[in-house]
Amino acid sequence: MKKIKYNKRWTGFILLGVVSYLYFMLVNFPAGVAYQYFITPFDRSKQLNLQGLSGTLWQGQAAQARIANLNFGKLNWDLNLLSLFTGKLAVDLLTSGNDSRIEGTAKAGFDQQLYVDDLQGKIPAAMLMPFFYGFPIAIDGHITADIKQAEVKMGK
Repeated sequence: MKKIKYNKRWTGFILLGVVSYLYFMLVNFPAGVAYQYFITPFDRSKQLNLQGLSGTLWQGQAAQARIANLNFGKLNWDLNLLSLFTGKLAVDLLTSGNDSRIEGTAKAGFDQQLYVDDLQGKIPAAMLMPFFYGFPIAIDGHITADIKQAEVKMGK
């Protein structure tokens, strides 16, 4: 029986190939698959609804984005990989609907807080009518916001 020689030089090339392949798979991970397997199972109250997903987990878009009863229209996102080194997941968001536009950066950390930076938006006031259910009021016009920085804590 012939003995196979172990060549240490090839080990580095094989390891580099495996790491490159895993990196390629991670960078090109489809947004639809990520939503189906990682977001939908954890959204028990079914508050988030994204339709028409395209692009990758890191940079993509949804043709229709709904949070609870609010329709935000088209959603574009771009995940910031460098923010992972600070222990937060940051994403640049842009939504554009029929008469609305919201743009800003959202960060989520392990401390169960949501941080918002440089959020600018304009939405029709009528979008907020579901929050006033039962009140004998009607609101009209637009609501414009320019938020430099905000923190949202779970339960508050």
